[in-house]
Amino acid sequence: MEGALFVKKMNVEKIDLETKFFSKNAFFYCENYIRKIEKSNTPLNYLDDTFSRCYSIYTDIRYRLYRKNKNSQDFIEKVMDNVENLNFKKLQKLLPLNKQQKVGFIHTLANDKERDVKWGDKNVEEE
Repeated sequence: MEGALFVKKMNVEKIDLETKFFSKNAFFYCENYIRKIEKSNTPLNYLDDTFSRCYSIYTDIRYRLYRKNKNSQDFIEKVMDNVENLNFKKLQKLLPLNKQQKVGFIHTLANDKERDVKWGDKNVEEE
């Protein structure tokens, strides 16, 4: 998993080992959850809505916190805490999910090269 884009984005910003360990597990559990949801023929807009809400939290915290203090560790922790506390009502009714699976949604977004989810100002190519 070290070669995954979301891990590289954490590495380039020097995110601590405990956060990376938790994030890798969250990503793994979330990916398994998403596969189960997709197999159940859940409308894709349920997942899209969830990703949009996670991305909205990310952009809000990037604007309100990261741009002021430029602390990547604080930034990732704040985003993860907020995503963990999101209410995933639609998905929860279909298949219960735990807090770690919820956190995995933001790392799934960070793993998508089409999205600009990163934990600081550095790009992975700058390593």
